[in-house]
Amino acid sequence: MTEIEDMEKEENGEEKKEDAKEKQMPFTEHLEELRIRLFKIIGSVGGFGLIAYFFHEKILAFIKIPKPPEVELISLAPTQLFIVSIKLSFYAGAVVSIPVIVYQFWQFIAPGLFPKERKLVFPIIFFTIFCFSIGAVFAFLVIIPYGLDFLMAFEIEDIVAKWSIDKYIDFVTMMVLVFGIVFELPLLALFFGKVGLINEKMMRKYRKGFVLVALILGAVLTPPDGFTQIALAIPLVILYEVSIYLVKMVQKKKKEKEDTEEAEEEP
Repeated sequence: MTEIEDMEKEENGEEKKEDAKEKQMPFTEHLEELRIRLFKIIGSVGGFGLIAYFFHEKILAFIKIPKPPEVELISLAPTQLFIVSIKLSFYAGAVVSIPVIVYQFWQFIAPGLFPKERKLVFPIIFFTIFCFSIGAVFAFLVIIPYGLDFLMAFEIEDIVAKWSIDKYIDFVTMMVLVFGIVFELPLLALFFGKVGLINEKMMRKYRKGFVLVALILGAVLTPPDGFTQIALAIPLVILYEVSIYLVKMVQKKKKEKEDTEEAEEEP
């Protein structure tokens, strides 16, 4: 047995000991750690939200970009504008805090991962934020403007379109959030494929069923109209196909690694 093999065994032994210690962490300590990380997330959202409050007028002007020019936004109650300002500040604080939220989540589950898996934490954080951002931007620049134009096509003559500012903001933020989460599908598929929970054959088998699920999700998660339902279902199906390809790549790489290890073990 070579010295290198001895050193590798010692390192593996130390890693296993560290993992065993971490896995033996009492449940109360896990709860305490969760409480601390939740406080950090709340503090981040609250802090950034407080800063955003001083810019709520500019944030509102930005959110109004997809609005059809012929539509008027109105306030229907004395306190509505104040509530809208607070709501906008909270949403802005949550958006800016996304890196903090993702980081705290992965740091919480990191003790349960192997050392090699922990090295993937920062790439996963980056791609989680990247995928969410792509989905949010796609919703804001494409889906929401076309969706509102589609809904305006049903406008009846002699009826002026005036929308509650509160309802409009809820609509925009909901669409941005839904599409941001939907665009995380390839990343989730990549993760589950890497740990062996799903494979290419399984995903191809349930492809038709997923199309139906995508249509149902489009109906449940979006406003009750055909355009937004289809607008969510189509990206879901495309992302599912991308996920199949990513899982295939992971399986291929995993198999090549196993074949290489078997070849090295052979005398």
